[in-house]
Amino acid sequence: HPVDMDPLLEIAKEKDIKIIEDCCQAHGAEYKEKKVGILGDIGVFSFFPSKNMTVGGDGGMLVTNNEKYGEELKLRRDHGRKSKYENELLGLNFRLNEIQAVIGREQLKYLEEWVEKRREIVNFYNDIFEKYPKVKTPSEKEWAKCSYYVYTIQIENRKSFIEYLHKEKIATGIYYPIPVHKQPIIEKIYGIQPKLPVTEEIVNKIVSLPLSPLLTDEELNRIKISINSYMGGI
Repeated sequence: HPVDMDPLLEIAKEKDIKIIEDCCQAHGAEYKEKKVGILGDIGVFSFFPSKNMTVGGDGGMLVTNNEKYGEELKLRRDHGRKSKYENELLGLNFRLNEIQAVIGREQLKYLEEWVEKRREIVNFYNDIFEKYPKVKTPSEKEWAKCSYYVYTIQIENRKSFIEYLHKEKIATGIYYPIPVHKQPIIEKIYGIQPKLPVTEEIVNKIVSLPLSPLLTDEELNRIKISINSYMGGI
């Protein structure tokens, strides 16, 4: 879900702060009818194989409307080279190979179609859970258009719900089982581990259901039957 960017952009302008948008799970999402990634100074996208579009392996992309940033980023992705034997900046090898680039360009042609299919499936799931008010489903602000990398709900008795679906050969996921503030590196850096009770409560309830534009009506109906069967038995 896109963040409400206008207040952030106002603060950034007032304080002369640069904004980098993390769009790694938001391919095709929109904020007030504008694509995410072009609202700040730089937008960052991931093409990891599980994302809404990929390149047949690890990969990513930076986008910017700032010509100066764009030129520097081009150098830094290729060892800082201005020409084959001339290194102007410190850089590393972040180049995408040609085969991966071709896959990405082809997938980009279908991104809008895939986003709409994902949104249809989200509405399908929301309709199922509408009659189960204790299950919290994703919400969408009126100024946002989500591209739904995952469909995540909050449900009590998560363990039994997952076990039931797995018994029915339906996959689930937890994104993510360990919240950021609980990661070991946080305590190593800051010497403490923050207490965030709301986050810690929610992380024990979240579960994600299958979400792919390749899901068939038959598969979705089987998921629906299994969910209703479980919910009717608790």
